[in-house]
Amino acid sequence: RCIMAVCVGQRNVPDTPQNQQLQACTKAKELVLHTLAICKNRNVFTEDYKNILTDDIVETAKDVFVYAFSANDIRVAGSKTRWTERCRYQETAIAKCKKLKPLISLAKSAFHLREKKGDDWIGMLFETKTLLEKWHQTDVKRYGNC
Repeated sequence: RCIMAVCVGQRNVPDTPQNQQLQACTKAKELVLHTLAICKNRNVFTEDYKNILTDDIVETAKDVFVYAFSANDIRVAGSKTRWTERCRYQETAIAKCKKLKPLISLAKSAFHLREKKGDDWIGMLFETKTLLEKWHQTDVKRYGNC
């Protein structure tokens, strides 16, 4: 997406804690939107598997975003209680990414997704998880272990 003179992915954005939060949450949102777009294709994801697999995939992807967004919404400002809550949300978002990977892998096999489509989906998941982990590690350095 090019809105300014330099495309979004090509901008030199400082690696600050605020930017890490924003990048992680933005990527988590992109992941859930991508997942919704893929899973709504009834030519690939048949109704037979909706309750068995597709609903779990969509729910888990939504959870990644909701937990990341919830963590982002907590202002720690020296509060151990708020940091513990934020840390828990971050860790849950990361755990949901780990749960989503085998579900996507299963969907790739069960629905015979094209190799590129499946690889792009897994790549987006990996990028989301990496950004969430990086954000969490930075917060641990700033606020201590939870």
